[in-house]
Amino acid sequence: MQIYCSWIGERDVYSVAEKSGHFKLSPIYLFSQQDVVKEIDEFHFLYSEGYFNLERRFFMDKLENELLEGKKIFFHEASEDEVPHAGDYDAIYRFTEKTLGKIWQKHQSKNVTWHFQITSGSYQMSAIWILLGKTRYPATFYQWYYDSNIKKDFIYPVEIPFQFGFQHLVETRETTKEILFPEFGSVESEEMRETLLKAKEIAPFTEESVLILGETGTGKELLARYIHKKSGVKDEKFYPINCAAIPKDLLESELFGYEKGAFSGANSTHAGIFENANNGTVFLDEIGDLPFELQGKLLRAIQEKKIRRVGNSKEISVNVRVLSATHKNIMDLVKKGVFREDLLYRLAGVVFKIPALRERLEDILEISKDFISRINKKYKNYPQWIPRYLTPEAESFLLSDSYKWPGNIRELEQTIKRASIFASSGKITKKALENELLGNYFKEDREHNINVVTEIPSQLQFLISPELQQPKKQEESEQPKRIRSKEELQLFYDTEEEKWIEAQRVAYSTVKKLKLSQTDAAEMFRLGTRQTFVNHAKKIGVDV
Repeated sequence: MQIYCSWIGERDVYSVAEKSGHFKLSPIYLFSQQDVVKEIDEFHFLYSEGYFNLERRFFMDKLENELLEGKKIFFHEASEDEVPHAGDYDAIYRFTEKTLGKIWQKHQSKNVTWHFQITSGSYQMSAIWILLGKTRYPATFYQWYYDSNIKKDFIYPVEIPFQFGFQHLVETRETTKEILFPEFGSVESEEMRETLLKAKEIAPFTEESVLILGETGTGKELLARYIHKKSGVKDEKFYPINCAAIPKDLLESELFGYEKGAFSGANSTHAGIFENANNGTVFLDEIGDLPFELQGKLLRAIQEKKIRRVGNSKEISVNVRVLSATHKNIMDLVKKGVFREDLLYRLAGVVFKIPALRERLEDILEISKDFISRINKKYKNYPQWIPRYLTPEAESFLLSDSYKWPGNIRELEQTIKRASIFASSGKITKKALENELLGNYFKEDREHNINVVTEIPSQLQFLISPELQQPKKQEESEQPKRIRSKEELQLFYDTEEEKWIEAQRVAYSTVKKLKLSQTDAAEMFRLGTRQTFVNHAKKIGVDV
């Protein structure tokens, strides 16, 4: 659906007045002589009540019966109350946007292509066409020009060489802004706004468990914290724990606690997370990795609100709201028999699915600006710090779908941080963003001609995706032989487990070298509490 829009201006109406005799000076007339007119399905003309009434009616008659005969023509009158005068930006914007909205509503099921003729009317009207045509209603612009050398008028498509992107937001959506947890920043995605509204509605119902689905880095823990903050237990404790980060032989004791002497190293009684979070919220991240043998105990904790410490048969009553999250297809896990179906139904009292960042492009720019604002605030007192900002080209890059952000918001945040640190002039350019995409540090990026070699310890290779891993030696790349016996299976398991433990040793040892706190380390490695980190480090032989 091709749609043309234009104001009717003074130059148009007087071009057909008998006294002028300069009909061809009208930008609308000039456009009507262009080949593109044949492709346009509807012509929409806006005009103000009370201006050039006689001349305008004469011009409108010419349009219908001569210039655009046989075409679908629509006239939209702005009353004096709607547009008091031709220099009122606010009034012109409101009337123009309302008119375009009605046209779009009529044709929303079709692919609308807009054509805005920006010369007719006042300068203010031209500015509003550009504003709307570069944001909510992407359009081709046409401009009138008079060449005094050859004494001839022209009208031609013109490029506006800058992007507003989503900086200009037609609707303020104040109701949504009121409910946002600060970490989410500005949200314009319909799907994400609906998710947040739904989360606010369910938050007070603390008896209901919540399951959050979404890819890695989409903000599942942020949504969990948001639900806790909006609930009636917001002043109670919120305990996050990553079920994939804690070895299965430690996970039960961390969740439910243990008695003195329950196992080697249990020198005192220890309350678990469920006890410590009593009357509050427990967030079980990566619930799909919860060992099968613990799933029944978790089910009882949710269903009966009772737990048992390791090494004690006595039940302890707890009142905890359970929020959980996973990036896995949990229904597939049920079908494979590695996740209990009854537990899934208990966890999924309410289900949220957070869209991937590539599915909410309209949010990327505002999220990036929020990250930059935090960075500027953090480093504002550093010597020679210049506030960082995005160039128009960088904004256009962020708004495009040229990069899919596989790591979602977490990847975007770190990319913005790296680009900001090296933007000594303050400007964060498109090239700076492209250069700081994580993949560029691990492999050759042909498009941007980057070839940065970074040595990654072999024991940490599993932390990165297969396509970024360093080449293995021939003997390492061979597929393992088929396991044919119990002894071979035990050997295979022990070997793989040792690789994981060695990686943890490297990571835990580095914490001390970097002088990080044990609390920070526990949070970084998603281990829940400082004590969990200390206990596990001690078990694998690392002094922290």
